[in-house]
Amino acid sequence: MLADDLKKIADEVNAKKLDAATAALVAKLKIMANEQACLGGTKTSLWASQGNFSKYEAESAAKELEKFGFKCEVTDEITAQYSNTDYDSEYIITVSWG
Repeated sequence: MLADDLKKIADEVNAKKLDAATAALVAKLKIMANEQACLGGTKTSLWASQGNFSKYEAESAAKELEKFGFKCEVTDEITAQYSNTDYDSEYIITVSWG
């Protein structure tokens, strides 16, 4: 019972805490969204290789951006396919608004 309570407390703390990488990703996506909105766009995307982020960071950033009214989607896209079972994939976060 004590271990279960400690896990709940730890999960709550982790859910509330944004680490530095996630905060930087949120800031970068906000800037990209602002630039695209000024050009008349309604969405922007960032590949993991461009932003150097993990799936966890992308999902955390998406949750944070949704608090500001953005619609976010984190997907795993195939970047190169060598056969039916052998392929490379990469995460992409797409932020839309309006």
